[in-house]
Amino acid sequence: MDLNHVLAAEDNPSLPIIPLHWGSQVDVDSTTTWIADFKHVDSRGVMLWTPPSALPSRQIPTSARFDIHFDMDRKQVELAPSEIMTPFEPHHGEWRARVE
Repeated sequence: MDLNHVLAAEDNPSLPIIPLHWGSQVDVDSTTTWIADFKHVDSRGVMLWTPPSALPSRQIPTSARFDIHFDMDRKQVELAPSEIMTPFEPHHGEWRARVE
């Protein structure tokens, strides 16, 4: 899945993330359980962001790894401490953000 689709679903005035221009593909490896007709849904796994070999212009290649847990009963998603990595400037290493 394209990261832009994920970010568009979460973009809001209190957390404007679309202007970041991050580009990546999102993959999730998770185990999801539920009872009967999708009651008590619980999903745990790993979400990986991997930049594709070619990005549209003005997008910044972005890598990340998140341990995730979705609990429908508590109506929340938990992210374990993680890192989001982008190149900072050519020849100057990369930029890292820690998510806690």
